Amino acid sequence: MQVYLNTDVNIDTSEFTLLHNDIETYVFTNDKIYKKYKKHFFEYNLNSNNETLNIKNKIILLEKGTPEINKKKIITTIPFSCYFVNRQIFKYKFNDDIIMVKEIDNDVFTNIYFELNNIEHINNLVCLM
Repeated sequence: MQVYLNTDVNIDTSEFTLLHNDIETYVFTNDKIYKKYKKHFFEYNLNSNNETLNIKNKIILLEKGTPEINKKKIITTIPFSCYFVNRQIFKYKFNDDIIMVKEIDNDVFTNIYFELNNIEHINNLVCLM
């Protein structure tokens, strides 16, 4: 489950263990998102099931669905108006229950969210912020 906070997350990541470092490539069009898998771009379904919580005056968005690649829908030509995004993904382990994910799009835009195994650990996350 992914957890997004509406507050700034200023955490020094040098204190935590780097679990995963990867680069993914996306094509954003007006209609759909395509993700690169091996050498081709396939349709990327977000499958989002969102829920909003308010804990200690902080608005929290829970995203319970997991995105997946639809390998039956391959892109054969690059659309005229589209955006290529190279996303660097860093996963840091806070503790056994909380993983911080930092995504950097085209070395400019940063997005930080958290992955939790269980919703019961959300109070621990809110106490950290």
